[in-house]
Amino acid sequence: MSGNRQVNPALLKKFAPLDELAQNRLDDLATKAKLVSLHEGRILFKRDEENQSCHWLVSGSMDLLDKEFNVVKLESDSEPSLKMLDDNSTHVVTAIASSDCRILVIDKHAVDLALTLDHSGGVVVTGISEDEEIEEDWMSSLLQSHLFELLPPSNIEEVFTRFSEIAFNKGETVIKQDEEGDYFYVIKQGRARIDRQVGEKTKTLAEIGPGACFGEDALVSDAPRNATITMLSKGSMMRLSKDDFQHLLQQPVQEYVTLEEVEAVREAGEQKVLIVDVRLPKEFKADGMESAVNIPLQVLRQNLTKLKQNITYVTTCDGGRRSELAAYILNKAGFDSCILKPEPNKSPSERLPSTDTG
Repeated sequence: MSGNRQVNPALLKKFAPLDELAQNRLDDLATKAKLVSLHEGRILFKRDEENQSCHWLVSGSMDLLDKEFNVVKLESDSEPSLKMLDDNSTHVVTAIASSDCRILVIDKHAVDLALTLDHSGGVVVTGISEDEEIEEDWMSSLLQSHLFELLPPSNIEEVFTRFSEIAFNKGETVIKQDEEGDYFYVIKQGRARIDRQVGEKTKTLAEIGPGACFGEDALVSDAPRNATITMLSKGSMMRLSKDDFQHLLQQPVQEYVTLEEVEAVREAGEQKVLIVDVRLPKEFKADGMESAVNIPLQVLRQNLTKLKQNITYVTTCDGGRRSELAAYILNKAGFDSCILKPEPNKSPSERLPSTDTG
């Protein structure tokens, strides 16, 4: 098997779920992709192997062999070939070239990161002041967040001792889009503007003031910053390092559950549980669980007010980042939420046969 890294972004646009990515994401992902040649009869990957890459059939044909020795034949340019060959964390089929093939290969983490960054959408801000002349107490603003209701008292005390203050002048940049996330911020004094660059255009998303907090998306999902924040006046910020944020704020409220635990709760009938697949509709349609509902991450963020409080939301995706960010957003908004543990050696559609969401 041989390959090269000369991949045109237009080729990525042909395949799902890459066809949903913005052009700048495709351009970046193309630099991490490669095309490999596979001769007839050669194996691309084997069942039960750990899956570390995403594969798409560019030309030729492939045979996919499952554990029952059933064979699914894929021809390039057919509708099924536009999807990933097998996106499970551990391969559930063996892929064998039934003719000379060309395969598009991209590291699975790179794809997951691109999807997470592209679909995390807007910047979450809370506690926006209505009156510039009244400085809100930044500590009170944080304590009013639903997220703090879930923290142990010792963590709350430790959080405030770990914050440090930093001053900014008018026009200074607090965080810059596409840079690595390093801090969580709360505005103590002053006002700032949130901008996002899409292509060559810059769009202003909001203006925020004392008490507003931002920057957690990049820390939760390990994705680059999705917006630039610039000071509109002289002011100061309270900031918490990434390590402190993850240790004191994120990890204590992150809860993982297995499918068996979800089924047990449903069978007991004492609590309503809804599995929410936060991937794109095309991804969900390809291998989503029958019992899950599909609410893409950005749609979920924009429709929090429409969700019911008497339901426990179990978030899932294929790479982990999007489901972790979704659970964080839900918890912060006051919902009971946890993250579904992936089950090895099963395709998503096999993971949960029950269709009862109550």
